[in-house]
Amino acid sequence: MNTIQKLFSAFGTINNITVYFEEKDRLKANKILQDIEDYINDLDDRLSIFKEKSEVSIINRYAGTEYIKVNKDTFEILKLAKYYSMITNEAFDITTKPL
Repeated sequence: MNTIQKLFSAFGTINNITVYFEEKDRLKANKILQDIEDYINDLDDRLSIFKEKSEVSIINRYAGTEYIKVNKDTFEILKLAKYYSMITNEAFDITTKPL
């Protein structure tokens, strides 16, 4: 079994992704690794409170004044966060601004 690793920055930390593969699947493994990095960077671009053009920053900017169209993943993450906040009696709270 072979492995390849990729280190990259996202979500304010260093991410280390390891893919295990058989030699015959080396190209496929490299593609999977790149797809994972691209997806994580896309999430970071949409969910970061530190990026002015992220969906979360736009939601915060227009909180209570306008509806904001967001990506399906962003919507699902926010919906799950609301659910976990509810079932933990707000012990879990993702809000950092008026989200």
